[in-house]
Amino acid sequence: TNKAQIIIIEYLCNYFSSPNLFVVGDEQHAIFRFQGATLENFLYFKNLYKDAVLINLRENYRSSQMILDAAGSLIDHNVKTDVLVKDNSLCAKSKHKDIHIHIAKLSSFFAEYYFVGQEIQKKIQEGINPQEIAVLARNNKDIDPFMTILEQLSVPYVVESDQNIFQDIVVEKLLALFYAIYRLGSDSELIQAMHIDIFNIDPLDIYKLIEFAKIKKIFLWDVLSANTYYNQVKLQSLDNIVRFVQQIKEWKTQSMNDSFDNVFINVLNTGFLEKVLRNKNNIDVIEKISSLYTQIKILVSRNHLFSLDDFITYIELLKKHHISPFMSSKSPFRLGVHLMTAHKAKGREFDYIYIINAHDGHWGNKREMGNLFLIPWEYLSVAFDTIPETQGNEDDRRLFFVALTRARKQVLISYSTSAIDQKEQVVSQFVEEIDPLFKKDVEVSQFEKHFAIHP
Repeated sequence: TNKAQIIIIEYLCNYFSSPNLFVVGDEQHAIFRFQGATLENFLYFKNLYKDAVLINLRENYRSSQMILDAAGSLIDHNVKTDVLVKDNSLCAKSKHKDIHIHIAKLSSFFAEYYFVGQEIQKKIQEGINPQEIAVLARNNKDIDPFMTILEQLSVPYVVESDQNIFQDIVVEKLLALFYAIYRLGSDSELIQAMHIDIFNIDPLDIYKLIEFAKIKKIFLWDVLSANTYYNQVKLQSLDNIVRFVQQIKEWKTQSMNDSFDNVFINVLNTGFLEKVLRNKNNIDVIEKISSLYTQIKILVSRNHLFSLDDFITYIELLKKHHISPFMSSKSPFRLGVHLMTAHKAKGREFDYIYIINAHDGHWGNKREMGNLFLIPWEYLSVAFDTIPETQGNEDDRRLFFVALTRARKQVLISYSTSAIDQKEQVVSQFVEEIDPLFKKDVEVSQFEKHFAIHP
């Protein structure tokens, strides 16, 4: 709930002398401050409607008592943990066995990711349904390297966090091809397109043609389109080069005489889509291309004359203003381990949860990014603050609480003492704040020895 919604409720209720209002919320799950959903909304509502009956639900039908007690010992460190009710402890009604929160301390970024990947692989080999396993990250960018690890381990996965489709290498190849068509005659775009693997052009042949064009002091496209190089340059993939030139010409002609959605489909159907389907993780790639095509269809519906020229202008406008098109992957056809951010996991539940990159400065104690832009919180959230709190850690602690309580049976928290750039790291203070009665360290020495030999 944000300030606008609070005001609407207040206006509606003010019409009645005794409004009949029922509200559900959990102050320990107030993790969307950036949307105006803060703990102050609860306090404001309680003060506004002083006669409202507060019903505290303490029975939990998801997690084991060990997980609930561990999460409770963490959230108790928040200043405002008991402002609504004095007893926030939860009572497990599930029959799950009590298992300690496992803490895995690894020596490096890659060791941590491989360790977690192998732990998940073992679970699946033991008969655990991959859909009952989730990896929770603080940010979307934490997920990308983990996808590569799971692919190497042949572990199926589903990414449920927003993904920037421009950061996918296949999408980048597709865009490079459209740039080459649009700027036909430009050597830089042409060379990049020739290296795309769907054309099967020998890289050494490309180098030879570039050098030949330099010697002749003409553009590379002039060399290719003139067909005079056959007897002057010895090439291994001549037939593929000829087909490439012919294809580019045809696409250029179509782009000048057809709407861009048709050009897009035609380019995909000429070898590109076939190459994508041979990709190990092809469903993920297809979803990203489909998301891009959906956006193109929207643009074409608004302007029936939308062309390749318009598409390139649109892409450059997005990049100029650092706007990233995102895709949320929720395909019903994909089954596997769930990869998502802790924010995305709110309201979800799984048997096994893995919380990665749990180091200080990432989960808690985040560095301030400066005040280049001040968010006007007074317009997004109500101002009712009887007890001050440190926003950053209070919010992040609630987020870590949410991550822990997504699990029904078991939680493993991992972190590394060395970042990807070799900087030293220490464990998050949130891990330290969990009562020692409810957590235990995982033995990783044998894994570390094996990983040092076979990284």
